[in-house]
Amino acid sequence: MKLINTRSLVAALGLSLLAQGAWAQTATNATPQVVAPTTPARQAKRDEMAKHQQALLEKLNLSPAQKIQYDAVQSARQDLRKQKQTNMIAHQKSMSEQVAKEQMDPRAVIEADKQSRAIMDTKRVAADQKWLSFWDGLTAEQRKTITADMKARQEHHAQKPHGAPHG
Repeated sequence: MKLINTRSLVAALGLSLLAQGAWAQTATNATPQVVAPTTPARQAKRDEMAKHQQALLEKLNLSPAQKIQYDAVQSARQDLRKQKQTNMIAHQKSMSEQVAKEQMDPRAVIEADKQSRAIMDTKRVAADQKWLSFWDGLTAEQRKTITADMKARQEHHAQKPHGAPHG
């Protein structure tokens, strides 16, 4: 039996369940400095993910209480994405400032990165806890549906050669 990193599993399950919200939010709230322009292939992938997400949510047939938990997870994941964008912009600014100096201070860059990672870790733990709370509120049948979906997605990704474009 393969050992699976818990964080990776939670992230993968969360991504599968929250893909539609993630792609939609990225598309509407993206910071131009960070997000690459949308290409037809990228938009097609987003559309595919949105359709897949909608189909999965329909299969799950969430109760009103589960929908509230789902929305809380989605909000936490959105906060995580926003923090990641903020961190990337801050890192770019910090690097620009350091490069502009006559004498670069790598310790300042490393310290800033440590601080941004600490903030991300805090938000990631919060998102993970909301995901686990949502998971705990699912019925056995709903869990089987998500597990089957994740298995199919992993098998699909395993068939791709390493280094293949994600486009």
